[in-house]
Amino acid sequence: MDRSDYKEWAIYKLRQLTKRLINLHDRNGNGDVFIFSVPRSGSTWLMELICTQPEFRYCAEPFNIRRSGVKRLANIENWEELYGNVGQDKLLKYINYLSREENFFGPGPHRNLYRFYTKRVVFKIIHGLEDNIDRVLRKQDTCLYLLRHPIPVSLSRNLYPRLKVLSTHYKNRQVCDPQEEDVINKVISKGTDLEKGVLSWCIQISLMVKRNTRGNILTYEELVEYPENVLSYIARIASLPDLNAMMDRVNVPSSSAEQSSQETKSYLSSKQSQERSWLISKWKKGISKEQEGRLMDIVKRFNIDIYDAGSLMPKEKYRLG
Repeated sequence: MDRSDYKEWAIYKLRQLTKRLINLHDRNGNGDVFIFSVPRSGSTWLMELICTQPEFRYCAEPFNIRRSGVKRLANIENWEELYGNVGQDKLLKYINYLSREENFFGPGPHRNLYRFYTKRVVFKIIHGLEDNIDRVLRKQDTCLYLLRHPIPVSLSRNLYPRLKVLSTHYKNRQVCDPQEEDVINKVISKGTDLEKGVLSWCIQISLMVKRNTRGNILTYEELVEYPENVLSYIARIASLPDLNAMMDRVNVPSSSAEQSSQETKSYLSSKQSQERSWLISKWKKGISKEQEGRLMDIVKRFNIDIYDAGSLMPKEKYRLG
């Protein structure tokens, strides 16, 4: 081992020791909570709401290999490897590693959601394992799919680093029918950035829903409009004891809100439901009816019926109340 390798090893070991000194984790029988979502869908907000509960810590984006620490610990170099068969097995081992008592990947002592003693973890996963969710979950774990309308999600993003790899993976998993393959090829070859964003959304959602049997569908729109209904439901299915703690934090912008405009942050902090509704409808200003129709036609090709063109809210059958 040369000097540079030794230095990197020493720093890694020191960090591991520090993590063990700042958190004592003792898994209990209630299980962990897994939030599977796509970027810019409110998943950080929901994760932080759940982390208000006693003895919880969070683990955000454990498979985001744009982070050097994830690359090293998961032993995955790129998106191609992550979505290959060997990469999927590595991710399953890695998530088990993160869940164990001696490993700490939560908010540090300087964060207001930090706790020294924890028993449960809320995972926020927006990259990887979309079609292997059933293999991740233990019987006592709770799985939540947090969905948001594909157009505002796509408008909020400017990078799609996984799209080609994700598309190939989707085709290889034998869940892709001919009309889906046709739209994938057309959008990747000559689609607009917005069309590519909607395509990326469709593939991720399809992998989650078509390849797994467990999971509870929630929507960002209902969480904004009717937070008490949604959080009460989560509290019931995940055995969360303190609904009031979650409700007290509903109007606190998440730690990912720095990616939002100042106007959006202001509305996030509003306690008035009519003002918060703006968060759901604001995207309509920049999209014509013709554009919306073309984008939602991509969604139709994937037989995803959660949202309709012309509607801001999910269909009735996907609402909690």
